[in-house]
Amino acid sequence: NIAEVTAGVYKVQFADDSYTFATCGDSGSAYLYVYSFDGNSAVLLASTSIGGGTSWRDLDWSYDNRYIAVAQSQGLGGYVTVFEWHNSALVFLTSYNYGYVRSVSWSPTGKNLTVGGNVGTPISNFFFDGQNLTLGNSLSLSSGATFNVWSPTGARVAIAADIFNVAQGYEFSSGHQALNNIVKNVRGTTAAGFSSIAISNGLGVNVSTEGNVALSNLVNFSDSPYMM
Repeated sequence: NIAEVTAGVYKVQFADDSYTFATCGDSGSAYLYVYSFDGNSAVLLASTSIGGGTSWRDLDWSYDNRYIAVAQSQGLGGYVTVFEWHNSALVFLTSYNYGYVRSVSWSPTGKNLTVGGNVGTPISNFFFDGQNLTLGNSLSLSSGATFNVWSPTGARVAIAADIFNVAQGYEFSSGHQALNNIVKNVRGTTAAGFSSIAISNGLGVNVSTEGNVALSNLVNFSDSPYMM
């Protein structure tokens, strides 16, 4: 039980060091918290409410544990914001006015950030230079992307939506300059929509649906060769 978190929590994620984790959610005393964990108890290291939005729906640590991207929603608008994790402090770097943002995901290199939103919001590819986010390209997505995640190789991105029962896979062009057209479109077996998504080896994506029907569905995105 973490005393500082007094409102809804949307995401909890460990950094790759396995002892630092972050949470984000609705307003408590702050929206983003970072803790250290020794296996028995959690100690608050830093927190912040800097940026926009009243409901922080997602967060993602970069693979080198240096940056945290967050999805900050407010009504039908919102922001994609990046903080640097430096000397146990959250340092605000940049914020991009995106719309109703729901998901953020770093590439393995930390040079790209994919962003998804609510119904009708596209899936977008951003470039990150260590200080600023620059929008690369976006692909229309009627279902929105409540969840989006990169393959470990950095060749593909999978998305799922919690309103429409759709999971989709995308490939990147050479050099990750742009998301290419969709390579796979899969509908779940329940109209409840997907509640989570995880990609394991770049070929398959495990997606879980809400409720007790079709709790998991292995989606194969291996139709075409990888483009690195």
